[in-house]
Amino acid sequence: MGGDKYGSETIEGRRRRRRAISDADLLYAKLPRFRRQVERTLQFIEETLSTVEGTWTISFSGGKDSTVMLDLVRRVTPDTIAVFADSGAEYPETLDIMAKTANVKTYYPELTILEMYRMVDRYGHIGGEYGPDWHWPMGSIKRCMIHEPMTRAQDELHAIGGFIGLRAEESYGRKMLRRIRGKLLQAKAGDWRCYPMLDWTTEDIWAYIASRELEYNEVYDILAEIGEPRKQWRVAPYAGGTALGFGRWATLKRGWPGLFNRFAAEFPEARGYV
Repeated sequence: MGGDKYGSETIEGRRRRRRAISDADLLYAKLPRFRRQVERTLQFIEETLSTVEGTWTISFSGGKDSTVMLDLVRRVTPDTIAVFADSGAEYPETLDIMAKTANVKTYYPELTILEMYRMVDRYGHIGGEYGPDWHWPMGSIKRCMIHEPMTRAQDELHAIGGFIGLRAEESYGRKMLRRIRGKLLQAKAGDWRCYPMLDWTTEDIWAYIASRELEYNEVYDILAEIGEPRKQWRVAPYAGGTALGFGRWATLKRGWPGLFNRFAAEFPEARGYV
């Protein structure tokens, strides 16, 4: 079977089609524009690794974007370590995909999201390192859940940089990142951050997953089954800073009723938002 230097060949019919994948994804993957997009991204990753030499990691959340990021980087450098920060409020399917994926290192925050929730309930306010307000400020959650464990991973693995699967389409902030700083930047702390997929679309992501027949998070199949619009498919933690704003508790109740009931038994206020 043929293929290019990045190993682009697929194994047709190896797995039964799953619900999150559509026929349109496979048709989209045949478009010359999409193929050029993939080739440009692979070349950019290769150039980044040649320009900034050293150990790199891949931020891996188990979501669709980081799944594609993982495959793209490992087509260029197969032994790159993936790093997963476990918030303590992950879908069981997310933990399953971590167990199935080779060379993933899991890091845990000092406080899980659920521990943060318990502290608010118990003390009524939070002081000290993570913020003085009566709740956990968004920046504190992000720092505790993502920045601290990922920084620890970079230090322990002696990595000079990390590949991150952010896309400009997802938010205004990411659009500004693409416009102002570009896809490769050096942070104040000196580490490098690479965002090769900033210009990818949701259609690009699913076409890539379909054409490469990648193993992906079964959360997406459940979201498809309960009729959640594709643009709203997320595998972020079911509790945390954005959970309420994105209606994640309502989705949790519909797709994972047992998990929702256990969560709401401890935090009854969740029932008021579904």
